[in-house]
Order: sequence, then structure tokens, then C-alpha cells
Amino acid sequence: MSQMIHYRDDMFLLSVGVKALESALSVEADPEFWLDKIVGDIIFVDATARKMAGILARNLHLVDRESYLRLLERIAIDLSDTLEGLREGDSPMIAALAPHMQRISSIAAGLRDLAQDLGESLAGRDEGDGADAAIVSGDEIERLLGAGPG
Repeated sequence: MSQMIHYRDDMFLLSVGVKALESALSVEADPEFWLDKIVGDIIFVDATARKMAGILARNLHLVDRESYLRLLERIAIDLSDTLEGLREGDSPMIAALAPHMQRISSIAAGLRDLAQDLGESLAGRDEGDGADAAIVSGDEIERLLGAGPG
């Protein structure tokens, strides 16, 4: 049985996750309580964004695919920026995150690459949508399929 994916809702939750991470990294929360959650959330958002990118890469004819690619690109950039801010010491949690910084740096670089790939995919699509592209209106489709007035 095929599974329906709710891309916009998934992207929304990923975006909220990034904002929550930004907030968590900007306050002086006790690492004893929050460190594992923060690291886990970083890994989760990264893994989920990559999985979504793979799904979108395989579904070239998905309705609103371009919109989803743009949303995912924004999520990857936002999380990468947040994680790169950690390297610059922009977080009260920096000392607690020190043992995880190599992995966090790797995730940030991977997200930057992912955002670049998504941007290139969108740019290639924009270039391919020039005047040579055949555009068929809804009315034309109905006539071609015999569903509309002839």
C-alpha cells in the first residue's frame, strides 16, 4: 500500500525544529537536562532533511515540487547557519557541546552542500522553463482528455 507524504506539513515541522534549536542554543539551559535532546534534534533534522531531499529528487513530477525544494533549501541554510554560529562561540551551550563539535561541523558542512545542491536543482529547473517549454492550460488538458467541450 502506498504511503501519502504530507510534504508541506513535514517541512513546517522541520522548520519549527530549526527555530527550536536556535532558541535552545541561545539560552543558558542546563546541559545536564538538555544536551542529549539538542544533539538528538540536530541529528534528526539533518537526517530528515536529507531523506526529504532524496524523496523529492526521485519525484520529478510531484505537484508543488519546486515549492518544497525551496522550503527544504531554506531549512538546510537556516540549520547550517545556526550550527556554524556554534563554531563561532555564539551559544551559552558551546562548552557542553564541545565533545560533539566535530560531528556538528560535519553536519553543518553537509547541510551547506545540500542547500547548494537544492539551489542548483532549482536554478536548472528555472533555466529549463524558458520559452521553449510547452505549456498546456487546464482547459487544453480537459479538451485533450475529452473531458471538456470540444
